[in-house]
Amino acid sequence: MRYIEVPGEIDANNRLILYESLKEIKPQQVEIDIIFSDDDSEDYREPTKAEIIADIVESLREYSRGECTPISEMWDDIKIKTTGEINEEGQLILDRPLQETKPQYVDVVMWFIKDDKLVRKLDEFEENNYEKHIALVKELSESRR
Repeated sequence: MRYIEVPGEIDANNRLILYESLKEIKPQQVEIDIIFSDDDSEDYREPTKAEIIADIVESLREYSRGECTPISEMWDDIKIKTTGEINEEGQLILDRPLQETKPQYVDVVMWFIKDDKLVRKLDEFEENNYEKHIALVKELSESRR
């Protein structure tokens, strides 16, 4: 399966903004993975050795009390999976609104698919007259490219 990855961000209004245009891509349906970047906080500071040890000790205490978080739940906050399409104008149209999340930088991976089952599912979705959600393309200055 072919894919394209573009950088972007989720803004304060929970809109997906792409940093690259999709105008060169033919209209088609896509599966979309939105992956949260680790470097979204400018004021991030590396924890000290003492903080790391204290965190490990606290985690062991929680484990001994049976307060464990399954790994599958830990990864839920790292990626959003959805579907959509790239239209004739090169816009990425999401089939549903994004889950509420904080403004942050993201990588958007679009998988090009030709699966009849997904096409039927998307057709049913459109028949229900749900509102479409367009990802915007942000114009970047030359210094940022």
